[in-house]
Amino acid sequence: MDAYILPKTIAYLFLSTSSPTTLHFETPIEFIQAGKGSDFDVAFSKDKKTLVLRPIGIFSDQKNMVIISKDTHFHFKLMNVEKRSHDFVYIHRGDRNISYVKQFENDFLKIHEGESSLYLVNKTKNPLEINGVMVHKSAVFSKGLPVIMNGEVVY
Repeated sequence: MDAYILPKTIAYLFLSTSSPTTLHFETPIEFIQAGKGSDFDVAFSKDKKTLVLRPIGIFSDQKNMVIISKDTHFHFKLMNVEKRSHDFVYIHRGDRNISYVKQFENDFLKIHEGESSLYLVNKTKNPLEINGVMVHKSAVFSKGLPVIMNGEVVY
């Protein structure tokens, strides 16, 4: 699976205690902070571009993970799920796209997908909380990882 992470955004990762999650980055990782020191097993490849992450125990609240490379940094919210966890994710730097195609619609929002980002349109008169951000009319989000509205995965 490919994930395109926009700068200065938070991306959600689903982890499971039963299987590790592998993240592959385009540039070597220079620093990682994931939860508290004893929350996760972490291993790196020799070239520091691949990270294997597994929670040591089940956790109910979200954990933060920050990864810094030479060129950029990534901020993740880690969620413990036993089903639908992410197995292998190629992490790319995302960009705002010029053109999008509608992929999903419900009573609350429309999601349009571009090459390396998502464009979300709020269909209501009230702000929606999407991936921790209040969306009043529309917003651009990272592509490839879950879109979470009010604590529920919608895309």
